[in-house]
Parts: sequence; structure tokens; C-alpha cells
Amino acid sequence: MITVPLATKEKLDDELNYLFKIADTIENPFNKSLYIHNNLAYLQYFTDCNKRTARMMLNVVLKDTLNMIYIPDEESVKEYLKSIVTYYETGNYTLFKKYFINSYKKVIEMIVEIEKSRESETSFRE
Repeated sequence: MITVPLATKEKLDDELNYLFKIADTIENPFNKSLYIHNNLAYLQYFTDCNKRTARMMLNVVLKDTLNMIYIPDEESVKEYLKSIVTYYETGNYTLFKKYFINSYKKVIEMIVEIEKSRESETSFRE
């Protein structure tokens, strides 16, 4: 499915301003980051790189609220694309939210394992 950007710059600007106005009312940083991501990707503000920009903005919100940034893994690209297209077609965040939670959790678990490994190496050397 190809989403076509709105016809005029003014309409795009109005929608972008509305998107951020709504986002400013969302207190939970994860909900806010997902809202911005999905709606910015859907808006198609740019001719290219909309999903990449949306992922960057998701991380801006997370970083701004002192949460770990989102690092997508290569294995879940199909799941990501399916979940974002589902949002485009239905306006329902559920599939994307599940994707995000699982992906975020996987990265955290990986980081914890790396830290445990480093701690083991450090204590082994001492």
C-alpha cells in the first residue's frame, strides 16, 4: 500500500502541527512515542524516509524522558512493516504496540546479557 502525501504544504503543516499538539497531551512517554511514530509515518510529510524519521522521533521522545532508545533488530523488519501497514489501514495501534513491546524487551534482555557477561569477565580477571 502506498500512502500519498496531502496535496499542499499548508495541509501537511496543519496536520503536523495537530499531531504534535495531540502528542503534547499524552503523558506516558511510551504511548507518546508510539503515537508520534505511527502518525508521523502515516502523514507522509516527506517524499521519502517517513518511517525512518518516525523511528527517530520515537527515540527523541524516549531519550527526552530518560528512557532507553528503541533499537530495531533486523529480524523483525517484516513484523514492523506489517504492523505499520495495519495501522495505516485500520488506525489500530494494537499490532504495532505488540511489535514494539516485544522488540524493546528483546533489546533490553540482550543488553542485560552483555552486561552480565562483562561483569563475569571483570570478576574473573580480579
